[in-house]
Amino acid sequence: MFSINKFLKDIFGFYIRFESLFETNTEMSNKEIYLEPFLDDELIVFQNVFTLMDPAYNTSEIKPIMLSIPKSMRSKMKSAIGRPSQSSLSNNQNGNANNATIGGNAGLSSVLNKGRLLVSSTLTNKINNDNTNSNANTNNNNDTNHGNSKRQHNDENSSSRPVQQTNIGNEYHVTLDPIIERFIEDDQQFWLTPVPSKRTASFHLLIEKNKTNTQFKLFFDTTKQFLMRATLDGSSFNDNLTVFIKQSQQYHITSLYDGSSDCYFATLSENGKRPTEFCAAKFTKQNVFDLFIPALKKNKETGKSYMAPIAFGGLKSTLLEKFNEGSHESIKIQSRANDGTNVDLTFSGRFITNDPTNFILYHKSNQNKDIISCGPTDDTGYYMLNISYPMNTIQGFFAAIAAHLTNA
Repeated sequence: MFSINKFLKDIFGFYIRFESLFETNTEMSNKEIYLEPFLDDELIVFQNVFTLMDPAYNTSEIKPIMLSIPKSMRSKMKSAIGRPSQSSLSNNQNGNANNATIGGNAGLSSVLNKGRLLVSSTLTNKINNDNTNSNANTNNNNDTNHGNSKRQHNDENSSSRPVQQTNIGNEYHVTLDPIIERFIEDDQQFWLTPVPSKRTASFHLLIEKNKTNTQFKLFFDTTKQFLMRATLDGSSFNDNLTVFIKQSQQYHITSLYDGSSDCYFATLSENGKRPTEFCAAKFTKQNVFDLFIPALKKNKETGKSYMAPIAFGGLKSTLLEKFNEGSHESIKIQSRANDGTNVDLTFSGRFITNDPTNFILYHKSNQNKDIISCGPTDDTGYYMLNISYPMNTIQGFFAAIAAHLTNA
């Protein structure tokens, strides 16, 4: 049943609630919203000061931009600002980062006063003014220092300088390959083992001539004793050759020359056993030769490669004969000097002299790779002898000797 009292009560209550809500919204709309300065994104200025902090303070995974500077560190950092750090001194000497360093310190000083790395705009003018003054002072100091250093440099130029002298074995320094160095030191018979694959063994060859003989000395490190030495009683293929190898006195090397084939070859004997041929140089013209070496075999127990034994056949080279017969036991390494007429014996500047004793040999399977090369690369008096796989050291040494002999 309809009740007028209930109806008026409902209408009146709704009106009161609606009016209260309207008054509340009106009151909120009339209020002015205030923001704290450090929460106003328009006033925040990011200063690039965290890059100037000592790295010791930047070891956390949380970067300094996310942190406030601890109070215990503020006094230390303030005192650090007063004196230049080692890195700042380095930058001042280079003259590249002076403005950034000085200006950054001024900004950092202002930030330290607030104890945080986010600086409100009220500090911006002060920081800019400090930076401007500091930059002006720095530029003046740089001009003064530059003038002083320039005068000092001129004074040094006017003074006498010591003349650089070439002292064989003492002044010549090269970077030694540690792998080749271990290869030599770990095995007394390294000279019989092929050079490690994908490496190049660089040796220094010293040639000393006098009226009676010619000496060839092979060094890996010129500050140490030679690895092997050969003495030739003269300068021709028919002269007697004596080879001394450090810590390998049980081996005996003999050289022979076959005039009919113009081939100079060498044999190796251990403790008086039957000699084997390890190298042969077949000359195509004066000082130009192709080299023949034994093929390699592998020791199944040690995994190391060694020269296939080529029996000494008498007065003729067995290696040359086997190659001519098509045997795979003999490998031919040919000279780049045979690749054309009027060959540049500096080989495009590889060597400093156009000497006919310079040579580079390669295998036909890869014409871009040098197997062995020899020639002077500087004025120290040494020849640079570079040997690569599959050759060993004694074969390279013998090839270098053959290049300096004549058939007279």
